[in-house]
Amino acid sequence: MMQNSDGFGGSELMSRRRFLSSTAWMAGALAVGAGSWVLRPDWASAAGPIKVGIATDLTGAIGYAGNANANVAKMVVHDINANGGLLLSPAYYSDICA
Repeated sequence: MMQNSDGFGGSELMSRRRFLSSTAWMAGALAVGAGSWVLRPDWASAAGPIKVGIATDLTGAIGYAGNANANVAKMVVHDINANGGLLLSPAYYSDICA
């Protein structure tokens, strides 16, 4: 811990570890908590289809794992569309997201 050496009572400053953990906690709370009540579904409805992609290797040494991941993503998109879509809009899978 660092000590305050400015002559105003010698109070302790916040340590780097405590600052980072507090910042991480606040960022997580804001991202998870605020997103559920600030963005209502009627405000966040998409105008058209929603593109869903996955960052994975489809070729090369670990292409077998990437192809399995891509197939799972396609199944998830199919499942999402079967249950009404995302934000009341259909989703589609794209191999290339640019």
